[in-house]
Amino acid sequence: MTSIRIPTGMNGPAGSANGGVAAGTIAGLLDGAVSVRLHAPPPLDVDLPVTTDQDGVVTAAGADGAPVLSARAVPRPTIPLPDIDPATVGEGTPLTEHPAATCVVCGPERADGLRLFPAPVPDHPGVLGTWWTPPTWASENGVLRNDLLWGVLDCPGALALMHQTDEPMFAALGSVTGEVLAPVRADERVLVLGFVLGRDGRKQHAGTAVLGREGDLRAHTTQLCIALPPAWAGPQG
Repeated sequence: MTSIRIPTGMNGPAGSANGGVAAGTIAGLLDGAVSVRLHAPPPLDVDLPVTTDQDGVVTAAGADGAPVLSARAVPRPTIPLPDIDPATVGEGTPLTEHPAATCVVCGPERADGLRLFPAPVPDHPGVLGTWWTPPTWASENGVLRNDLLWGVLDCPGALALMHQTDEPMFAALGSVTGEVLAPVRADERVLVLGFVLGRDGRKQHAGTAVLGREGDLRAHTTQLCIALPPAWAGPQG
């Protein structure tokens, strides 16, 4: 493959790709655990030429040759999953006054989106969760597409950071390290979690996970988000 393209409709902020979907698209060129950096908002419906350097780093560049995404294989990461009772997690509700209301993953205005709406887990500050079943359109051969699974792994972490803050902000994905351990079937109800790991000024750290009904870990990430004004994610951002 000499280029990648993120189709129109796979947006997060208005006018650019969902960070997780973009990360999953380039991560699909590598095996195992992958760390992806977003150098710039990934454009939609644009061919991004891909190169691989001598160290195995895969880079997708824009028309000006500047990197948009870069990815590299990494050792299998560990993740500090929150200890929660899955029975306390509901179906979730859309975020009120969502700054990226048309996001393909978590946007309440996207009837054609993934409709993933994690909500606070009782007695666990900084943890959001929801039970969720992938829509049929998101699957290939009965399995949730890998790029969309990475999207599912993106938004809950950002939303956890946005829920637990004194000032309104949009948590823009800066980098993410993750691994898909097992597929998610199109008709399978899974538990999706996002949780705050720490903050350092504008740098915000979160984790996410997708688990099967028996508690088996299917996929997980740790992510670095950058706190930006909510308007950044809107049509004029």
